[in-house]
Amino acid sequence: MLDKLDDDQYAHRRKINPHYPFHDEGEWELGKFLVENLTQTQMTKFLKLKWFDSPNRARPSFATKDRLLDWVDSLPSFTPWKVSKLEFKGYKTVHPVELVWRDALEVVKQLFSDPTFANHMTFHPHVTMAKNQREYRDYMSADMAWKIQDYLPLGATQVPIILGSDKTPITRLAGGVEMHPIFVTIGNIDSEVRSKATLRAWRCVAYMPIVKFRVHPDYQSILQARLWHKCMDLVFANLKVTAKDGCFMPDPSCNIRHVFTPLVAHVCDLPEATMIAAVSKNSSPLTMATQAEFGDGILHPPRTGKHTLELIVEISRKFDPWDLDNFQKAAKAVHLSGVHMPYWRDWMFACPSVFLAGEVLHTCHKFFADHPLKWIKEVMGDYELDTRFMVQHKRVGMRHFTKGVTHVNQMTGREHRDIQRTIVPSIAGAVPPRFIRAIRALVDFFYLAQNPVHSSQSLQSMVQALADFHSFKDAIIQAEARKGKKGVKEDFSIPKLELLQIFNDLFPHTSRQIKDFTEQCVQILNRQESLEIFGLYTLLTSHGASLVNAIHVEDEDVTTANPALSWVSRVLPDEVRSIHGPRPVCNHFLKGILSGDALTAFQLNVTPDYKSLTPSDIHTKYALLDFNHALANFVQSFNPFWW
Repeated sequence: MLDKLDDDQYAHRRKINPHYPFHDEGEWELGKFLVENLTQTQMTKFLKLKWFDSPNRARPSFATKDRLLDWVDSLPSFTPWKVSKLEFKGYKTVHPVELVWRDALEVVKQLFSDPTFANHMTFHPHVTMAKNQREYRDYMSADMAWKIQDYLPLGATQVPIILGSDKTPITRLAGGVEMHPIFVTIGNIDSEVRSKATLRAWRCVAYMPIVKFRVHPDYQSILQARLWHKCMDLVFANLKVTAKDGCFMPDPSCNIRHVFTPLVAHVCDLPEATMIAAVSKNSSPLTMATQAEFGDGILHPPRTGKHTLELIVEISRKFDPWDLDNFQKAAKAVHLSGVHMPYWRDWMFACPSVFLAGEVLHTCHKFFADHPLKWIKEVMGDYELDTRFMVQHKRVGMRHFTKGVTHVNQMTGREHRDIQRTIVPSIAGAVPPRFIRAIRALVDFFYLAQNPVHSSQSLQSMVQALADFHSFKDAIIQAEARKGKKGVKEDFSIPKLELLQIFNDLFPHTSRQIKDFTEQCVQILNRQESLEIFGLYTLLTSHGASLVNAIHVEDEDVTTANPALSWVSRVLPDEVRSIHGPRPVCNHFLKGILSGDALTAFQLNVTPDYKSLTPSDIHTKYALLDFNHALANFVQSFNPFWW
């Protein structure tokens, strides 16, 4: 990575001035701030301020916004963004289909060689044992890593590809055109580092166009799904070749490695997972279970990619894939969606039943909000549930729901967790005992699933927790807690409940106007990339700092302009730093008040709930019968002559 920077056409000038074309570090920071935070009109107004006319103030070398942008465009960059026009012959769209993307292989090369991750990467599969039990941590400690390694040449290195996609529209143009981002990271980077948004371990590689076709509504979704897979084919084509044939990449220590790039995970929500697996909405993307079997508590066989592709080939022999009516009907008959060329079909080692394994946010927390929490509301009523949360004592590090929980329509993952922490004692006495045991079993499962290290014992505990839920779930039906649009439901045909069944099993394996916009979008993305890379470069060259240690620098200015930061902050677990107020997760065992054996950490409120209470008030309010005597003994122990 640093060699590329040194090969830049202006590298010789930067040996004298590392911030070239900027005059010095201060001018570089000013220019970077203007480009990242102001519009072009605002930049022009800023540079015309009379404040700069004072003889005691030096005007920036860039007198106009055009010169500033030209300088930024001249900064070294790695993987440029581009626009590709796509179309399906015979099917017209409301707006032209334009994909904004860059080569995912080049992005992965940049990640793999980034010196900021040098001390936080793993290159080979390994086995970790603790108390005679095998532990499962990151991908490299899983069985799947060893199985794939057996197929690779001697001395080869795996670069496990992890994808992420988010259907939250980040761009909406005139006329209703939307784009959704696609992200990539690599499994070599430690999970604790990957999950911190500010460290940029996740990189955006494409903005997927979501367009409307001029067709009958029955064919809209299948054409959109096929377009999505076609775009993914284009973006990840070179990564798929590398997964099969390998290539050579430098690692952060400048060692050249023979690498292969298997797809091991794709983080997404359930509807998108169904679309990726090319299965119908009433089928599981991971197992052979269909809607009627979702709540039966049975671990069904995996829905392998090989099986899905065999069904697609069989249907294609009978009907032309572009004969949408007949092809789609035949596909739905065997629980497929009608996508005939899923992007993972030619990705070596890729199987949807493995790489679509649910992650904690969508599989656990959102399932809890969509189902168990609603069951509880039905049984207890909004008023009673809200009251029990409102009267809870305030605690450090946890949200206190001063207005209750039933009025909150949209919650973050952190709020989901805060509710789960106290939901079992909060409902005690207000619902039947078997109902409580069913809810407790699910909460136990959610907590076990978030364990950063798993063993055979912890996995068995997850199996037992889920089995307990199925043993007591009849209490939910008896309480008439599960309701739909047509009244009370007497089944558990919930797709996400089926995902829980396989969750623990996967741990060991684990127009002109529009044209102008897309061109501007590419230009802005290239500038953003250049600013980030040049910032790392100047950190190294101007201060003599090591990029290997840059990972420990606290960055308090996280910009929301980078969609990857926003997405990571929403999707990944507790280690994530908020884009609105970044702060590291507090480890109470590193500092603070510890017990003598360092096994207990004490959390104290900065501001007490009640201030200036007299001993008599304390005695009455908290029912501390011997408080006066205990206080007197405490004071006397420090000053025996006090009496």
